Amino acid sequence: MCVVIDECKLMQSISKFEFKGLEILLRYFDEPMTVRQIAMKVGASPPALHKGFKKFHEEGILKGKRFGNAMFYLFNWDHPITFHLANVIMLLRPIEGKQRTSLAGLKAT
Repeated sequence: MCVVIDECKLMQSISKFEFKGLEILLRYFDEPMTVRQIAMKVGASPPALHKGFKKFHEEGILKGKRFGNAMFYLFNWDHPITFHLANVIMLLRPIEGKQRTSLAGLKAT
């Protein structure tokens, strides 16, 4: 059960490609990636992911750094919902090996 209604709406509004894109960001959580790079990994077009990732960035779930025309995204582990979102992704798509071990050290605030 969600504590905040807005967080519930956010979780319900994630598309299949956005979810897969978030999964890619989680797998490579220490590497900033562009929507184009993520889209190539999930087999989607960049526009299919851009709107959702922009929404996650505006909500504070993702951090974005602009370099030239490209926006590079990373999870914002300081946001209260990010850790829970990562747990949902790991439950639905288990991450194996080194990444799971590395993620074990991250804690919700």
